[in-house]
Amino acid sequence: MLQKKLNALLANYEVMFHKLQTYHWYVGGATFYVDHEKLELFFEQALQNVDLIAEKILMLGGKPLATMRDMLDQATIGEASDQDVSQEAAFQSVRDDFKVLLADVVDLKKLADDEDNYLISAFADTLIEQLYKDLWMLGQVLA
Repeated sequence: MLQKKLNALLANYEVMFHKLQTYHWYVGGATFYVDHEKLELFFEQALQNVDLIAEKILMLGGKPLATMRDMLDQATIGEASDQDVSQEAAFQSVRDDFKVLLADVVDLKKLADDEDNYLISAFADTLIEQLYKDLWMLGQVLA
């Protein structure tokens, strides 16, 4: 069950990575330079998490999803379109998706704790802290 939850989280982070990269390319407006840079930090963080999640699946003896088709089939986060996007629309979408990721990770942590899997529980703690900080920062921008 942990491997299945990890693969679902992997799929959401993979789609999130591509969405953040798309917003990085298409965001515009008066705060472009700052927004462009922040979105780049977010997508680099998402890509790092993709790798860390896949490694956790492998450590548990499982197989991480590997194709984009499988990722898209599993993901509950949607893709971004190749359209210009305002700062507000991009960051609102990112905040909404980070809330989805947070809920996924909290569910993963509960399952890991129930199974006494300290590796995954501790990893989930790290992701939870990261997402709470990102959500707080996005909330400041969107206030």
